[in-house]
Amino acid sequence: MTPRVDRRTFLAALGATAAASMLDVPTVAAADVAPTRVTLPNGLVVLALERRGADTLALQLTARVGSRDDPQDSLGASALTSRLFLQGTTRRPSEPDLQRAAAAVGGSVSRNTSGETCTLSVVVPAKDADLGFDLVSDIVQNARFDADAVARLRTLTAQDLQQRQADPSIIVGDAFPLAMLPGHPLANPVIGTLASIQATTREALLAQRARYWQASNLVLSVVGRIAAAEVVDRARATLGALPAGTRNDRPVVPVRTQPPTTVRVVGGQQQLQFRVGFPAPTVRDPDRAPMTLLSFMHAGPSGTFFRELRTNRGLAYSAGCAYSAFTDAGYWYVFAGVDPDKLSTALGVVRDQLRSITARAPDAAYVPRLVRSYLGGQQVLLETNAAQAARIANEDVLGSASNEEFTRQLRAVTAADLQRVAQRYIDPDGGIVVVVAPKA
Repeated sequence: MTPRVDRRTFLAALGATAAASMLDVPTVAAADVAPTRVTLPNGLVVLALERRGADTLALQLTARVGSRDDPQDSLGASALTSRLFLQGTTRRPSEPDLQRAAAAVGGSVSRNTSGETCTLSVVVPAKDADLGFDLVSDIVQNARFDADAVARLRTLTAQDLQQRQADPSIIVGDAFPLAMLPGHPLANPVIGTLASIQATTREALLAQRARYWQASNLVLSVVGRIAAAEVVDRARATLGALPAGTRNDRPVVPVRTQPPTTVRVVGGQQQLQFRVGFPAPTVRDPDRAPMTLLSFMHAGPSGTFFRELRTNRGLAYSAGCAYSAFTDAGYWYVFAGVDPDKLSTALGVVRDQLRSITARAPDAAYVPRLVRSYLGGQQVLLETNAAQAARIANEDVLGSASNEEFTRQLRAVTAADLQRVAQRYIDPDGGIVVVVAPKA
């Protein structure tokens, strides 16, 4: 077999370093400066980070709601709601109208939904701050949520769900959280299921909007060439009349302890995808820093699993590891795409490498270089204003360590810490294995 790089893996890696828009190019280095934080009378949290050398302005409105908050009979409601915000407002009645308003000055409008947050983002030139604040205000306060848009998005989402069943890398990504976090709300599929999308009504989406998209449940983060005082004044003028609503303070949901399990799912045509996963530190856990470095050390084209599975043995099309941390859960996993007849051999190689990782601490002199390499990559990723706006919003909403504090934690990690977290969280002979393979 001639190994090849999986196209989706390549594009994901490429996208990780892309700017949020063509306009939002790197302008100044990521700064360890705390943003100005002000809470308006209606409860809206405003975060402002001035970057005087920037030519752009990034505004992100983050709601404390994600797929984990979707009712079981309305899975996908958070994602559908955030998409509806961009389907038109009373002043700009269609999605093209919204996009054209931003594109006319070289800007962009976008949205995203994850397990714990939903975001609306606008990027404009710094000189067009009026337009940026006006677009955010118009979208969140005047979105139409008309019946035709709801019907259209339901159809598009159903088509997307059906198409996803042809791609094993997507199927394993959907199946893995269900296996790792059974019964936990973070296992909810972000875009829902065919049954839930078909059952979701416009009234349910309007209720979702009224519950989660009011001022007390929102954070507005603004980064660029604008003074913090001006950000607060503009936010007060454009969003000060937004109803207060209530904040979505979630209770901590314990993760259920599981014995080693293998889950098999039929999907795809030729390639097999698998993941071997383990519970890992949450986003607020002190072990997040060493776990982040441990994952970084073994990930990527130069990492342990790619090197052993693809470069040295030619077993895999793609391979690596990844770490996902949430407020009350986390997991680390090894992944690979192989031919079906190579599964047993590939899993054996993964188990051998896991034993090696847990048995030996890395060389102490290597750790400072590892930290510098990781921080260098993060600095590149955080150069854009849009990335900084997302960062400071996530720190505020999720309660994670600030960039400055997390950097300090990373620099304090030792070789012994890396071995300790490996031994604490990784069981070379256990874990949850999810396999997505074509029908035999």
